[in-house]
Amino acid sequence: GNKSVESLQRNVDRLKEYMSKLVFLPSRKRKSQKSQDSRAKLKECKQNTHKHIIPIPRVKYEPSRAITADEKKFMAFSTLRIARAEKRLVGPRQKAKASKKDADS
Repeated sequence: GNKSVESLQRNVDRLKEYMSKLVFLPSRKRKSQKSQDSRAKLKECKQNTHKHIIPIPRVKYEPSRAITADEKKFMAFSTLRIARAEKRLVGPRQKAKASKKDADS
């Protein structure tokens, strides 16, 4: 899947390479279309019958390492929950701040 920007970019590059290698066969009804290749080019093309036409390159991951003290102290779930709450409460907090400012003046 495309769970990160890096994997998405790898898939985009792979699909662009695939699209560049496609050869459009002419249809019988319309002989002149921009997307169709010339007949000479079609004759020299051979069909690729390999299982992996465009192989997916293997990604080298960094080796495992020991967890640092800072990483042990960091509470990821709490940090995410606080960040979500902050985002969700931006509007109501601004509204409350504005109403308090109006009440003071």
